Amino acid sequence: LSARWREDRIKGELDPSGDPNIFSWLYRSRLDIELNNGQRYQCEDLRLGCEGQFKPSEDCVPKDYSFAAVANAPHAGPPTLCSTVQ
Repeated sequence: LSARWREDRIKGELDPSGDPNIFSWLYRSRLDIELNNGQRYQCEDLRLGCEGQFKPSEDCVPKDYSFAAVANAPHAGPPTLCSTVQ
């Protein structure tokens, strides 16, 4: 539920227009998941953002978090998230 991917510094530095949002402007990035508490979270367009998303400072993942680095590293499991994340 993090909104961090809408403000990715590295993506912004690499994008010719300087856009830091990694979600496509051509296609809607939809999300429909069941949370740990049994409720559903739906967002029709993650690029624009939806109510209930966490600010990057609230998602408890290091500021320099890199999915590629985690995916290519020896398996150590996902980053530990805050206990407040549902």
